[in-house]
Amino acid sequence: MPRHHNTRLSQEVIMLSGLTDPKQPAIEQPARPQLPQGTQVHPPMVYVYEKQTWEYKIIVKNTAAEGLLSEEELNALGVSGWELAAVVTLRRTVLFYFKRVAA
Repeated sequence: MPRHHNTRLSQEVIMLSGLTDPKQPAIEQPARPQLPQGTQVHPPMVYVYEKQTWEYKIIVKNTAAEGLLSEEELNALGVSGWELAAVVTLRRTVLFYFKRVAA
């Protein structure tokens, strides 16, 4: 550490411990660093130029009789452009909601 910093730290410790005359001037705090002028932070902007139209597919599975969708079935739907949007479970029935951009 620079000697100047050690001296300042020592003075602060002595003042806080009450070992100095309270009439001494307070120790100056260093100035905070400033951002360069003109520095601005901008959040990223997302622009949608045309309104998208979606088409939807609902697959209903009876879990007692059929089980759930397999990984292969999900991948095949993904290859066709379908994206899983939601899953709803109702007792023994599971509804899989898919969406994709309409052609």
